[in-house]
Amino acid sequence: MVSSVLSLKSYAAASVVDSQVAWEEQPLPEPCAEKIETYKKCKRNTNGILQAAKIGDADFIHLFHNRDLKYHKDPDNYKDPYKIQKRDKNGLSALHLAALSGNPKAMRAAHELNPQLINARDIHGWNTMFFAARSGSAEAIETAHELNEELINARDIHGWNTMHFAAKSGSSKAMRAAHKLNEKLINGRTKSGWNAMHSAACSGRAEAIETAHELNEELINERTSSGWNAMHIAARVGNPETIKAVHRLNSKLIYERDNKGLNALHFAKLSEKIEAINAVRKLTNRNNFFSRLNKTILSCFE
Repeated sequence: MVSSVLSLKSYAAASVVDSQVAWEEQPLPEPCAEKIETYKKCKRNTNGILQAAKIGDADFIHLFHNRDLKYHKDPDNYKDPYKIQKRDKNGLSALHLAALSGNPKAMRAAHELNPQLINARDIHGWNTMFFAARSGSAEAIETAHELNEELINARDIHGWNTMHFAAKSGSSKAMRAAHKLNEKLINGRTKSGWNAMHSAACSGRAEAIETAHELNEELINERTSSGWNAMHIAARVGNPETIKAVHRLNSKLIYERDNKGLNALHFAKLSEKIEAINAVRKLTNRNNFFSRLNKTILSCFE
């Protein structure tokens, strides 16, 4: 039977093909040149579903699932697809990768094919919610919560929660989405003493630091078990904007030292980024100037 549906080849040739074709020529969801390149990329991968999930394309997740279903020796009993259960070398499932892409449609497609994936964790103990938070997508976090409301309360093997991952992504929208689902997350600390402010400083984005402070003003004064404060981490990452953002919240942090005696300038030098080094030096000199000025003014009244 002849069908007028566009297939992979007909996108280029605009020809009518037979509907009973091999899976390589199955119709693509939309007549788009980008879809052809995406399809080719998935085709080269040994597990097309994982690759389709990684790029966040719900249509291709279904396409590769249908390919497996069509060529399975017993399609009628193909209730739990083999490919949709597969993991990569780090234990990531199709749902994990779909969440990491930040695409809610891809997440729902993977979940529809195997609902059990929502409870899966990778080798680090990361679940679907953590990958959604890592993507920086508020919509992905909300979708993960819809699929399993218990995920928002979970921690990984190192004690990281959803807020830590959202802050690490640098997305203020993701942080607010996580906070809306569980307001206690902002107070969480990892086994090594990291809080959401430390994770935000690690993201290299000033807006994440400002959002963490907005959600809990006490976080800026806390240290990790290594004695690191938010300024140490921002300086180590080497982004001048995050260094300035932390300094605006607490200018004294630039002088504090960690458990090994290192201060912000030491960490900036470790980043090997001249912009970060100059930013720390400039802020330190500025603080020293105003400190000397205050002392001079006070001495005039003695």
